[in-house]
Amino acid sequence: MSAVVKSRAFVLVYEDDDIIVVDKAAGVLTVPTLRRERITLVDEVSRYLSRGPRITKQAVIVHRLDRETSGLVVFGKSHGWTGRTRTPRSSPSPTTHGYGSPAASPGAAAGPGSGSG
Repeated sequence: MSAVVKSRAFVLVYEDDDIIVVDKAAGVLTVPTLRRERITLVDEVSRYLSRGPRITKQAVIVHRLDRETSGLVVFGKSHGWTGRTRTPRSSPSPTTHGYGSPAASPGAAAGPGSGSG
């Protein structure tokens, strides 16, 4: 993990050989729009990875957050990073526990098809 890095756009939260996780500030675009803005999170993280103002290493966006939303954003350090991600040994069961609808909950008002009445 690197030393604490701060910019107007983000705070570095985690970094390893494959990914970088940053805490995005509210008000910052994650990626450029059709207007081709120059100050975006992906550009700022790419400058960080490039170790200077000229982008020589492009950060690979995994997901985005809306401009006014702050929070964690994950970037790959290369386009090939996804092949090296860790995958779970088993996938979670699609079975859910609990009640399928509010009408089926204990104490809920009886509705059509509830068997009451």
